[in-house]
Amino acid sequence: MDDKQRLALGIHCRWYKNVMHGLTIEEIPDDEGDYVQVYWVCTSLGEPWVCLPDTTPQHVRVARLNVRVMTGDLDAEIQSFPPFEGTERHFLRAQIARIAAATSISPQGFYTFGSGEEEEDIDMEEAGDMNFNLNPFYQGHTIKDLVDPSLGYWVHHGRHILPQGRTIWWNPRADMLVTFDIHMT
Repeated sequence: MDDKQRLALGIHCRWYKNVMHGLTIEEIPDDEGDYVQVYWVCTSLGEPWVCLPDTTPQHVRVARLNVRVMTGDLDAEIQSFPPFEGTERHFLRAQIARIAAATSISPQGFYTFGSGEEEEDIDMEEAGDMNFNLNPFYQGHTIKDLVDPSLGYWVHHGRHILPQGRTIWWNPRADMLVTFDIHMT
């Protein structure tokens, strides 16, 4: 199985799990950010590669609160407080999402953010949803600037994982507000 087939299989598995199992909105991972990557692991050399499952905001939120040494057994149960609902493969995937979000850096100016609209047109609520694109006019920095110990020429370009375990804020009370508005009118 080549890389394209593995990626296609991972995307199909994600769609099947989300749609066919009727997950609630807070359980479905973001369509953007660090949940869309597919990761494969191998427990020892020569063993077959295993696709890690998608992570959920709940897994990321609880994994942030736990410190655990992994055993290498992907099916091992996680004994922790607060309780982690899943096996070591879910815990590993949640930790990879956290690491990927914290370490996505690039030289300043390498990416542009948004759809190219004027900054005045961008609403503050939409600012969290901005995508990054390669900057076609990027000239680069000198090596001296890039190795500067102050790291002033390096910036994070990925989304930060919020305390609720998501990269885009989800209002859990939105359904209650809509219901309240319907009954009030």
